[in-house]
Amino acid sequence: MFAKFPFTATEQDFYRFIINWVGLLAQRKYQEAYDSVLQYDYYEWTPTLMESIVNGYGMDYEEGQTKYEVTSPDKAVGEGNRFDVMWYEGEVVNFVEGRERLAELWYDLPLNDEWSDLTVTFDLVKCSDGLYLQLKEIHVF
Repeated sequence: MFAKFPFTATEQDFYRFIINWVGLLAQRKYQEAYDSVLQYDYYEWTPTLMESIVNGYGMDYEEGQTKYEVTSPDKAVGEGNRFDVMWYEGEVVNFVEGRERLAELWYDLPLNDEWSDLTVTFDLVKCSDGLYLQLKEIHVF
């Protein structure tokens, strides 16, 4: 079930959702995290691919490499907890029919109890019935 926000939602509402979403990753609930946000066909995300990209620090994980896991933001050390919102000026139409792209949200992931530069990005999209987050990238920025 996709998380739907009212049209009056604030950046703080999106931040709280993303913290909970990261908590799902920390609990290895990739399917639940995947199911709670909209998807782009272009990125071809699956719960398995999300986990592999996290485990491989932005690349597909291969056995024998250092394995990275999302951990609790509350326990992470170092510089981090970056949450940025870039609002788009004017009307920007998304790749998906009927969704207007309003903003892009960025959040650095805590991995193995340290802040990383592996960042999850979402588009905030406006649909006829409310606002939704759409998973964009899990990438080193």
